[in-house]
Amino acid sequence: MVITKCPYCGELYHSDKRHIGKNIRCTKCKELVIIGYKLPDVMKANNVKPIFNKNKKHSSRVNVFFEHNKIKIINSLLVVLLISLFVVIVYNVEKGKKSNSSYDNQNTSNSSNNTLGNSSSNNSKNTTTQKSSTTNIESNKNLLANDVKEKSLPKTGLMRKSTNKKLIAPLKITADNTDNFYIKVVNNNNGKTLLTIFLRAGSTYKTNVPIGSAKIIYASGDKWYGEKYLFGDDTRFSEADKIFDFYVDGRKIHGYEVELFTQYGGNLGTNRISKNDFTLSDDEN
Repeated sequence: MVITKCPYCGELYHSDKRHIGKNIRCTKCKELVIIGYKLPDVMKANNVKPIFNKNKKHSSRVNVFFEHNKIKIINSLLVVLLISLFVVIVYNVEKGKKSNSSYDNQNTSNSSNNTLGNSSSNNSKNTTTQKSSTTNIESNKNLLANDVKEKSLPKTGLMRKSTNKKLIAPLKITADNTDNFYIKVVNNNNGKTLLTIFLRAGSTYKTNVPIGSAKIIYASGDKWYGEKYLFGDDTRFSEADKIFDFYVDGRKIHGYEVELFTQYGGNLGTNRISKNDFTLSDDEN
């Protein structure tokens, strides 16, 4: 008898040994569970595995992915942030209205009394009200300025070549079925972008890159707003924590296969980076 624990929710299942290696769907969290599979103590987001091609070219396999639960948490946090922003805007608008109403009522009362002291107080309140109204207008202008229309997704493929070097080392990249990817292959020595690639969700693209040491950075998301705004406020910027060495060894050309989808046994990590770090490679070209 084999006891299998669901890695997602901790539900226990008892199975016969002859079922080891088969998949079952957890009745509690609905995720697929491998019978007899034991999770390692430490899991990373990606996997590196060497492979060899029959055409005398050598490649290493890099499986890059985001953990399913992590994506759900990030999406939930984004929703909470958007709701909070909406609440703050509504609160500021209502506060401005109440401040204006309070000023009008006070001004009417002070006109009846015709006292200099009250007039001075009204002037002070009027100044406060005007500042509050100005702040609300500027906030709305900023929101309107960022109201960019969604654009059609680019086709999967090479968007830009930014190097004069020969492209001879193989690179194959596959995207998962949930996100689109805007990928940069960056020279590790000078930080300049070599290739810019777009991958639609669920697609695969094969290309060649120059010989040398490179990094892979990428932006991911759902809706496309162009190369300036990428995937809008939901854009996630990431960098693989491995340096990719493309080189020639005799008759073999060493390259990589990158898979951007969730899987067990990953051993290549990814780090979040800022938008400035992502665009820096373009500024240096």
